[in-house]
Amino acid sequence: MGDQLDRLSRDKMIFNPNARTKLVETLSVASPENVARVIVKALEIQIVTEEYCRSLGFEFTPEDLAQFHKENAVDIEEQLEREIGGFVGGIVSQEG
Repeated sequence: MGDQLDRLSRDKMIFNPNARTKLVETLSVASPENVARVIVKALEIQIVTEEYCRSLGFEFTPEDLAQFHKENAVDIEEQLEREIGGFVGGIVSQEG
C-alpha cells in the first residue's frame, strides 16, 4: 500500500506540478519580452494597490507587512499559488 501511495504522489507531481515548478518551466522557454511585459504588469498592480490603500488612509511600514505576512502565511501561500498560475497563464497567452 505504501508503494502505491508513493507512486500516486510521484504521478501527481508529474501531471500536476506546483505553480513554482510550472513558473520555472515557463520562464525557461518563454520570450523575454513577454516575461518582462507580465512582470511590469504585476509590479503595476502592486503599486496601484499600495497607493490605493494609502489614498484611503491606510499607512503601513515594511514591519507591518512582515507581521501581517507572518500571521497569515498559510492563506497567503494558497493565494500565491493561484496568482503564480495566473502569472504563468499571462506569459503563455502572449506566447500563443
